[in-house]
Amino acid sequence: MVSAAGGAGNVQASLAGQIASAVIGNFPDGGSVILEVTAIAPDQPGTAVNTGWVNTPAGLKDSDSSNNRSQSISTAIIEKNRLELSKSVNPPTGPYSTGQTLIYTLSAANRGAASVSPVVVVDTIPAVRLVSDPVFSSPPQGTATFDPATRLLTWNVGQLNGGQTVAWTYQLTLKDTGTVRNAASITGPPEISTPDTSVVIVETKQYANLKVVKMRYRRSH
Repeated sequence: MVSAAGGAGNVQASLAGQIASAVIGNFPDGGSVILEVTAIAPDQPGTAVNTGWVNTPAGLKDSDSSNNRSQSISTAIIEKNRLELSKSVNPPTGPYSTGQTLIYTLSAANRGAASVSPVVVVDTIPAVRLVSDPVFSSPPQGTATFDPATRLLTWNVGQLNGGQTVAWTYQLTLKDTGTVRNAASITGPPEISTPDTSVVIVETKQYANLKVVKMRYRRSH
């Protein structure tokens, strides 16, 4: 119950299945009660129809019962906007060796029909033993920051319109041998969007650095 006025009171609200109801204990002439019902939209798109009505207590006559039932309110329930994140590395295939610089590309897309804001992409950079800190410039949309303590590269995309895709690149230098696993995620407000995750794995190896030196000797007679 939101409010009661004009002497109305002793309101007992309840919920049974899909029916929200209230019994008004005191409802004198000129009284009013405002009820508010909050519902969670279903996962599937469609139309929700809601109708309210009031019943006259038994034994009492209602001089005008034509207004005892409200108009039906229809609410369109649309599908959540599906956010999609793709991640790639260049060169796309190995062998990869220590000292090599790789270019990672993050592509954030909104596969839904409506805009989503704010959209955030978070990329977990591998341990400092394996790779350098990321080197990057300002993204084409939004802002980007890197936290060396947590190894999190955060791209605050901002608003991503329906059907829009935006891409951004950064660089990492391989420092040691091992498995370099990059996991990135894209999120937006959960009530209007669904998240996504993308992973890229690179195996770094140490290769011999061979060198040939050719020398010329002159013989004297």
